[in-house]
Amino acid sequence: MAAKTATTMNDSIQSIANALTESGSIVVISHISPDGDTLGSASALAMALEKLGKKVRITCEGKVPYMLRMLPLKERFESEPSVDEPYTAVSVDCGDVMRMGKLYPLFIAGKKRINIDHHTTNSGFGDLNCVDPTAPATICLVWELIRALGVQADKNMGLAAYIALSTDTGNFNYSNTTPQAFRLAAELLETGFDLSEVAHSLFRERTAARAKVIGLCAKRMQLFGNDTIAVSGVELSDMQRIGASDADCEGAADFLRDIDTVEASAFLREVEPGVFKVSLRSQKYLDVSKVAQRFAGGGHKHAAGAKVNGTLNEAIAAIKDALLQEASEDN
Repeated sequence: MAAKTATTMNDSIQSIANALTESGSIVVISHISPDGDTLGSASALAMALEKLGKKVRITCEGKVPYMLRMLPLKERFESEPSVDEPYTAVSVDCGDVMRMGKLYPLFIAGKKRINIDHHTTNSGFGDLNCVDPTAPATICLVWELIRALGVQADKNMGLAAYIALSTDTGNFNYSNTTPQAFRLAAELLETGFDLSEVAHSLFRERTAARAKVIGLCAKRMQLFGNDTIAVSGVELSDMQRIGASDADCEGAADFLRDIDTVEASAFLREVEPGVFKVSLRSQKYLDVSKVAQRFAGGGHKHAAGAKVNGTLNEAIAAIKDALLQEASEDN
């Protein structure tokens, strides 16, 4: 989808603000395998709407990752909500309807359906849509919406929004880090949360199990394409042996990508027997979202994900071949 003009985007934000102002009950839906942007956006929006006296439910198929333990409202995310009254449904950071997982029927059942997102793959599936692929993160659009709602931001809203923004920009290291991202970060800091505490929690602190996952990732690393492609993975038995959770695998793909010769990386973890979740990362030219789409996944140019079936060796071979093919086409 082409990026909208500023005027069109402002109109979209205002139309959504009007619809939410007229709604008494609102259900906010985050995407599966939740990250900081989808959860932080949902949390910040929920707090803003509650300041307006709205009844708000926040939902997600999946647990809040350990690294996001400072997220306000983290205990309120529901995976199987039952909503008996008419409501407005809002999806945040869902590049397509499948990203809502089993909560998609909840979105469809809304009396009005609102779609807020920054992925290029978003087709505009809502009754009202605010989709801007030029936005560094979905929280940038949500924060504009909060402004349009006329809500005065507090410390917890700022914290939730900062978690969303900083994680989706890789602590302001990824290519989607723009002047807009820094301007928003400055505005969020003015709400008064403790930056050093949240930064340490998000980007420095790790569990012993996470350190063990990184060690196993390094041990099993395979390099291809003149050392420009790095791939590694773990099986369920590995996760059980070292006592690791899904959250402990965060950062493994980045660890591989940061090798000096590597352009793109993939880290695979078995999430159920014979099914591997793949985290894809790249440095400069390779578009890993195209690789993910080959396996019915998606994401951004430099960070994407998908699922692959088979044994670990079979899954690695499939991802390796796709990365090498994409590298030959993109370079």
